[in-house]
Amino acid sequence: MNDEMEAGWSLTESDPLVFTQLLQDIGVTGLQVDDVYSLDAGTLAALQPIHALIFLFKWVGSTPQSEALAQKGGVEVTDPDDHFGIYFANQVINNSCGTLAALNAVMNIPPQQGPSPEETISLGDELQNLKEFGAGMDAMDLGYLITNSDKIRQVHNSFSVSSPFAISQHPSLQSQNKEDPYHFVAYVPAQGCLWELDGLRRGPIRHGEVSDKGEGWIAAAREAVERRIATYGEGSLMFNLLCVRSAAIPRLRRLLTDPTTPTALIPDLQAQLAAEEEKVRRGKLENGVRRNNLIPLMVELTKMLAGQKGNEEGKSVLQEVTEKARVIGQQKMNRAAE
Repeated sequence: MNDEMEAGWSLTESDPLVFTQLLQDIGVTGLQVDDVYSLDAGTLAALQPIHALIFLFKWVGSTPQSEALAQKGGVEVTDPDDHFGIYFANQVINNSCGTLAALNAVMNIPPQQGPSPEETISLGDELQNLKEFGAGMDAMDLGYLITNSDKIRQVHNSFSVSSPFAISQHPSLQSQNKEDPYHFVAYVPAQGCLWELDGLRRGPIRHGEVSDKGEGWIAAAREAVERRIATYGEGSLMFNLLCVRSAAIPRLRRLLTDPTTPTALIPDLQAQLAAEEEKVRRGKLENGVRRNNLIPLMVELTKMLAGQKGNEEGKSVLQEVTEKARVIGQQKMNRAAE
């Protein structure tokens, strides 16, 4: 990993609202990211069409047993000629694995013209230019190409995790406050096969051909994810699954205004639309708070006022600062909700 480059990338949260907004800010259209709470067929069917899965798991290192179980039925393809047409970039710095997994996923989703402009799936100018410019590059070079994109880095960092420990922390405490390492990988269907895209691997892992019948590639992806989960102890909760799927709101609005939509389906469609619109509202609010981190300011003010404890002037300053912070925070939350 490149320490100099790593300094410019912040840790982000594993939140579908963050991933959705991140992709939109980079320029991707027609897609959203959602939590997958169960791998059963009914849960996955309700989220269709699904174009990719993103799996988050605790990184516990590699053992012969875990390697054999995780890759059962899969083959790591290290020769670029053998996975030509599959976009696969390596992770070259820390803190970027979530964004990289999302980009590895969407770069393999074919552009699609939708029934409406809002349903059209497109990479946008930034990613399309990177994809065209990187044609023929190996995975390591593609990783550096993504990392050196100012726009991607700036969007990624706009969702950095708010932490008071990031301020003036003594070096002796930094290693103690580090969280357990987690890692993201993507699963995508391409060229008739299921591919696992792990930025820490030399090449993508091919999990075999997928069927066009039944659940299609989702069935193979479920098996691959369950094999990886099986490498952890029974009852472990050290993982999370997200899906990249077609944007729901444009489709639901179109169906609700389509005179051919069966009347019996209207109530359910209205309920789905209300839930999706509430999700968007909450996402704007939460992401607005993430992008306006007041923790560093409050910590520094607290440290300053600590030296004035018991002083009437200090109490007055504290009240004034608290009121200003409340007003500013409310204004930012209101703007985020608009």
